[in-house]
Parts: sequence; C-alpha cells; structure tokens
Amino acid sequence: AQGCRVMGIDFDAQKLALAHRFGAEMAVNPGSGEEVLAAAEVFSRGRGVDAVLITASTSSSEPVSQAARKCRKRGRIVLVG
Repeated sequence: AQGCRVMGIDFDAQKLALAHRFGAEMAVNPGSGEEVLAAAEVFSRGRGVDAVLITASTSSSEPVSQAARKCRKRGRIVLVG
C-alpha cells in the first residue's frame, strides 16, 4: 500500500494467511497466546504504530483500548462500520 508496512491482527488463521499473501509483514493471532501489544512494539521499532484500522464487530471496547496503546503520539485510529 504505497510503501506502508502492514501488520494484521485476526483470530482466523486463514485470514492471517491471506494478509501475508497480500503483503502484510506481520500477522498476529491474539487467541493463540501471542501478545498483540508486544508484537506491535516490535513491529513499530518501539515508536508505536502510525495508524490502526479497526474492523472488528464486537460490543467490547478492547479493540479501541488496544489501538490507543499501540499508536504513537498523534497516531490515527479509524473505526470502520
């Protein structure tokens, strides 16, 4: 995506494989015990990610809370849907 580095997060292994196939550098399954925030820290080289796109369908506020902790200062969070 125009030189952007992409990290995908999903519970579905097939969707993570698809993300890799379409160019995501890292794909994390939060249900497999991988620590999502630690993975984002490594991915962003300790700076925090520039943007988070949330496409989750849930009544939980956890995706938004995690997005805020993953982002750098002045990072963007976009809720889709």
